[in-house]
Amino acid sequence: MLSERGPRAPENPVQAHYSNINYILAGMVIQAVTGNDPASEINNRIFRPLGLRNTGFPTSDPGLHGNFMYGYAYMVMWPFISLNERSTSNVQIFWTAGAIVSTLDDLNTFYRALFTGRLLPAAQMSELKTTVPFPDNNPTSAYGLGIIRVVHTCADGRQVPIWVHTGGVIGYFSYWMSNEDGSKQILMAANENRLQPDTPGEGRSAPCDPTGARRPADPPPR
Repeated sequence: MLSERGPRAPENPVQAHYSNINYILAGMVIQAVTGNDPASEINNRIFRPLGLRNTGFPTSDPGLHGNFMYGYAYMVMWPFISLNERSTSNVQIFWTAGAIVSTLDDLNTFYRALFTGRLLPAAQMSELKTTVPFPDNNPTSAYGLGIIRVVHTCADGRQVPIWVHTGGVIGYFSYWMSNEDGSKQILMAANENRLQPDTPGEGRSAPCDPTGARRPADPPPR
């Protein structure tokens, strides 16, 4: 059941506002059109063809198996705050908005295949990359069909357009970036996530080249 309670995004047809419900609806469309569970369709159409052997869409088992990264989340029971291990959680509550479990290597393979055109024909790639402003993120960002285009300012002042997105469930957070032609990706996974905005942290831009050429890194501090 989809609820109408809670805050709503401003009704502006030329701006994007993120909501997990959009991905839940996409899963419902998959189910209605194919007659199959989205987990089965995604496995047969994406995981298997790309050889993503360490990626899955769990539908019943909430546990992680094998050599996995433990996830943590701060739990508040006033006046106490504790950091609890949250590797096992019911990710099925996110369904098509976040139930997939994967590795950085498999994610890298997926996004390289996506942006090099292995997954979608040209017409669908054009729709994927057709964007509208995304003010929820930052002034330079624009939202496509599940991907965000951002103009990244490097430490040397160069501006480079890249594609990005994030993902998170309790205890885990991921972030990926890809250049336009899919030849280069950067991925990150963190094992602490409270599903709350403005988690403390800081980052800095690194020197980069819009052609993709490697540039010398800053000298280490002394």
